[in-house]
Amino acid sequence: MPRGVKRLIMLTHSYLGVAFAVLSVMWFASGIVLAYNPFPALYEAERLRLAPPLDCATCRVSEAEARTLVGSLGDDAVESVRLGMLGARPVWRVRNDRGAWRAVFADSLSIVPMVDSTAGAAIALAFARHRNPASSARVRVKYSATLTSPDQWTLEEPLPSQLPLLRFEANDEDDSRIYVSQAGAEVVMYSTHRQRTMAWLGAIPHWIYPTILRRHVSAWSVGIIVLSALGTVMSLAGIAIGVWQWRWRVRRTRGGIRGRGTPYRDIVMRWHHMLGLLFGAVVCSWMFSGLMSMNPGHWSPGSEPGAALHTRWSGTANSSAVRRPGVLDGWRTMSAGGHSIAEIRPERRAGRPYYNGTTPDGHGFLVAADSTVAAITEPAESALIDNARRALAGAPLVDARLLVRGDDYYRETEGREIVDPVLRLRFADAHATWLYIDRTTGRLLATFETRSRVDRWLYTGLHDLDFRWILDRPPLWDVLVVGLSLGGLIASLSGAILAWRWVRDFRRSAPRFRKR
Repeated sequence: MPRGVKRLIMLTHSYLGVAFAVLSVMWFASGIVLAYNPFPALYEAERLRLAPPLDCATCRVSEAEARTLVGSLGDDAVESVRLGMLGARPVWRVRNDRGAWRAVFADSLSIVPMVDSTAGAAIALAFARHRNPASSARVRVKYSATLTSPDQWTLEEPLPSQLPLLRFEANDEDDSRIYVSQAGAEVVMYSTHRQRTMAWLGAIPHWIYPTILRRHVSAWSVGIIVLSALGTVMSLAGIAIGVWQWRWRVRRTRGGIRGRGTPYRDIVMRWHHMLGLLFGAVVCSWMFSGLMSMNPGHWSPGSEPGAALHTRWSGTANSSAVRRPGVLDGWRTMSAGGHSIAEIRPERRAGRPYYNGTTPDGHGFLVAADSTVAAITEPAESALIDNARRALAGAPLVDARLLVRGDDYYRETEGREIVDPVLRLRFADAHATWLYIDRTTGRLLATFETRSRVDRWLYTGLHDLDFRWILDRPPLWDVLVVGLSLGGLIASLSGAILAWRWVRDFRRSAPRFRKR
């Protein structure tokens, strides 16, 4: 390789190393904390678990009436509807295409008024007491603020679309902070003191996530992409230099015999060289996978089924079907077996209407609703396959498989508990699409195209060591993640010391310019 190219690579590593000295140390130290302490969030499974049991005995309003009433409030299109509770009254919660929710009383056709601090306190108190049943009598909540812009704990979508939010402080053992949507009339977020503390040590420095930066989403995204890309270049250059500089064989010189190993005599340089060779590939893969986590250029479609696919999956309403029975009949059918229902979602499959009920533990029940609601039903596998073919414009089916533990793509992750069993359908369309369908309710859970499957390995595979043979052996994952992180941290610390020396020597040798 030409000497000029080598010199350019060395200068690239040196200058980027100085620029990234503190960042690299921060990323590895905070990454260890983040591996065991995720950013606070109220996930769907926990929301259902803490939701009050649905009592639909007084339900009189259909979801169509609720949709119409909310649609009359503005120009936004209605996207989805679900039935739950607000205190002792059933309510329809209707989401528009901007992600914002409005609530409609299901026992009388009227919009739930915007929640004030008094009503919000009752919602927050019920939530806090449900979370702390052993000490529920002692739990109190105190109103602290009305948020019209996100704070540190409400930056993640879809929370900004729920604004304004009421924030309450609870005196429970976790020092919980609870957020209530004024329009949706429900708890949309909470965090504990420990979660917030760990986030300041883990997620916030690791993601460079302070509110003042994260509020500017586009600028923050570009900044993270640029930093991750430069960090990848820095680590690649360091690996190349480490390999060049390593003595691979014994050499005879005038000064005597020099053995294999690093040529550096300075202890910090020696450690940086050897640790770079040992952990350079890990540093590079984590820098690169951190870049891929931002989905640069939106190159990956992700695993969430898009609105267009959902529409094709639901199908056009069958005009010849008998008028849908009231949701009260659906609730009675689901509750007949002694099941506690947390919420009900009216849905369609291939044009046919259904009520999809979910228990607090996440188990689903499906009842047909195009005639009289008689019994819980389970869609036939052949019907699901036919519907999938229609949704994918007649794409040829490669295979169909029933999964009990999911697979390498549809798997349990932070905030998502997998549904069992799930039907996986693989198609030979232009994107090699894989669909994952809840076998019990026929709900479309996830979709993976070629690029989203590649992204799964380049991001979560590399960044989280999310490989089944590792995850199935939890102690091995702990040893690898902590051990490799500590190796990268020590390598970064040695680089930070060298960077500090470089800056110190540069300042000493730089000419001083004075005004005459």
